[in-house]
Amino acid sequence: MAVSAQPEAGVKNIRLHKKATYARLYRKDRIWLRKNTPLKKIKIVNRNRVNWTERDLTTSNAVSIAADELKNQPGYPKWRTRAALIHQSKFNNVIEKHIDRLPRTAQVLSELAETRIEFAVRRVQFVIEQYVINGYHPKRWELVRAANVNRLLDNSEIQIALEQAIRRIFQADID
Repeated sequence: MAVSAQPEAGVKNIRLHKKATYARLYRKDRIWLRKNTPLKKIKIVNRNRVNWTERDLTTSNAVSIAADELKNQPGYPKWRTRAALIHQSKFNNVIEKHIDRLPRTAQVLSELAETRIEFAVRRVQFVIEQYVINGYHPKRWELVRAANVNRLLDNSEIQIALEQAIRRIFQADID
């Protein structure tokens, strides 16, 4: 039969070339057909198409650049959340789907993402810089309102940032 004539041929190839014989054996003697058909060929697929160490370096550098871009944008500060850093880096899908293969990127994200308190302190600093540039002397409540930190006034870091900001305004008056 075709199997002995072409031992390297697969079942599909035999079925295409000897249709009638294959159909007859399939219907009448399926046990013999299964014993004498060639084994299924195992395809060896190379799944390592991506060099993950190189990709990790690329994405971590992109996240660092994204953090600098978000921090140095003109105007009112934007919160450098983990999601904002990923989105700004333009590697959204790779980072979100394969963060387990990108340890350096994960570390950079955790280091550069701001907490709510850090972002609030940065807002206070920005508002104070604007007041100093414009020569305006705000009251404490105006500073709190402009920096939008009224819900975080219980935090000691915010208190310290506000005190430093008010001192900076007074120092700007003296200078």
